[in-house]
Order: sequence, then C-alpha cells, then structure tokens
Amino acid sequence: MGRWLLRRLIVTLITFIGFTVIVFTLMRLSPVSPVDLMLFNLRQQGGLSAVDMQRIHDDLAKQLGLDLPIPIQYVIWLKTFITSGSLGYSFNTGRPSIDMVVERMPPTLLLLGSALIIELVIGIPLGILAALRRNRRLDYLISSFGLSVVAIPSFFLGLSAIYIFSVKLAILPASGMFTPSRKSFDAIDWLRHLILPAFVLGLAGVGPILRYVRTSILETLGKEYLVTARAKGLTVTATVVRHAFPNALLPLITYVGLQVGLLMAGAFITESVFSWPGMGTLALNAIQSKDYPVIQAFAVIVGGLVLLGNVFADLAYAIADPRIRLE
Repeated sequence: MGRWLLRRLIVTLITFIGFTVIVFTLMRLSPVSPVDLMLFNLRQQGGLSAVDMQRIHDDLAKQLGLDLPIPIQYVIWLKTFITSGSLGYSFNTGRPSIDMVVERMPPTLLLLGSALIIELVIGIPLGILAALRRNRRLDYLISSFGLSVVAIPSFFLGLSAIYIFSVKLAILPASGMFTPSRKSFDAIDWLRHLILPAFVLGLAGVGPILRYVRTSILETLGKEYLVTARAKGLTVTATVVRHAFPNALLPLITYVGLQVGLLMAGAFITESVFSWPGMGTLALNAIQSKDYPVIQAFAVIVGGLVLLGNVFADLAYAIADPRIRLE
C-alpha cells in the first residue's frame, strides 16, 4: 500500500508539472499580451508617438518579465512556486494571485459539492430503476431524460431556470450568493441562492451517472451469484439493491473521481450566468483581461484537485472491492 501510494504520488507530480508547462505555454502564446491591453486606453487617447509607445511597451514587458523567452519565464515561475509558494501577482490588482483564487474557493466548493450530491441523489435511483425496468416504457423515459439534460447547454438551462423561477414565479433569487441588503448571515436566504445554480450544474451530470449505474447493474445481473440469490427466493429489487449495486460501483467511482474537473468546467458558465462569486467567475475575468498569474494560479489549484481526485478514486476502488490490491 505504501509503495503503491508513493509511486502514484510520483506519477501525479510528474503529470502535474507537465500540466503546468502546457498551461504556462498556452498563456504566453496568446496573440494579445497583457501589455497590449494595458496600453489600449493610452493608444486611444493619442498624443504619443509610435517610438514612445514602443518604449513604454518594452518597459512594461520587462517589469512583468514578459520579455524573456518562454522556457526561462517558466523556470523562474516554477522556482518561485517551489521556494516560496507564490504563483505570482495579478497584473490588474497587484495582489498575490493565489490569494485571489483561494478566497474564491469556498463558494465554488460549496457549489460543486451541492451539484455532486444532486447528481448522485437523482442519478443513482434513476439508474437502478431503469435497470429494473429494462427495455420498458419507464426505462426509455428515464434514458430520454438523461440524454436531454446532457444535451441542453448549461447557459440555456440556467437562463431558462432564471426566467421561470425568478422572473415568472419569483420564488428564487436570480443571482449572487446572498441578498446584498441583509446585514447578517441568513441560512434560508443562502440556501435559496444556492438552489438554482446547484441544480443547473448538477443536472448535467445526472445523465452519465444513471447510464453508468444502469449499464453496470445490467452487466452484473448475469453473474452466477445473482442467479443463486434469485433461486433462494430474493426478489429482483432486493437482489439489485443488496448485491448488484455494490458490485457495480467501480465505474461510478471512476466517474465521480473525474467529476472535479467536469464540474469545474461547468462552473465557468454556471457561475457566470448566476453571478456566483466563485473561482469560475474569477477565471473568466482573468482570461478576458489576460491576467496570466491569476489564470495560472487557477489552473494549478484546479489541476491539483483533479489529480488528487483520481488518487482518491483509486483508493476507493480497494475499499469498494476487497479483491483489488494496491501494489
């Protein structure tokens, strides 16, 4: 177990470094640099010659370290990260980029955790029910529902939810995490703001989960030990719930382990639609303004969470199925 965990962490570290290289390089290959954006208003105002603008451009690039070759920029960035834990300073605000991302992490984790719970609570029972009613009307209905929630774009689902529940019915708030006028924490108000974005983000994952559960249970139902259980008098429902479902957990564990990255990708759109003050909104603003340090800090933290999620998924394999040995 210890040797496996050490090897797994080494592979994870190598993957993480490769991931940071890709992110860092792609940011620097953008056709518009942050210096160009900083000087945009100055160019619009006019009054400076092309020579003066170029001099200011070169001075800013040198101050930000953008005049160096990309490999050297990456080595300096990685060395600073390893020695001091710093991921740079925001070009726009001058604040430490890691602080800006970390302070936005709690709202995002709250949203992701709620969405994941919604996926599991809705997807698992529907998958079991579809397997129990295989090739019947209910199975087709559930499968169609799963495909529909996957096919509908998140932004359209979010805007539709706002129109129905906030504009027409006026029962849920359309944006934000709290009501601005409230001076103290209100759990009911907080929950009302969470419902719409959590359901919109979570519904997209219901389809894959119910399909994973349905397929895994149907594959397991043909095993000899389940035939024996049925021969002993257990009902089909009891056989599926007590024996088939626990043995069909491995594909579901794989999917849940990858859900951190998938949910974070969906959070970009969901947080933007609902003005949720999380990491996704911060990352979108940073991308629009070419704020490299903030984008990199976001990518490093999210990439680390995804890789750790995969490690925990592997550990969960051994817990769900004692026959699996981690060596």
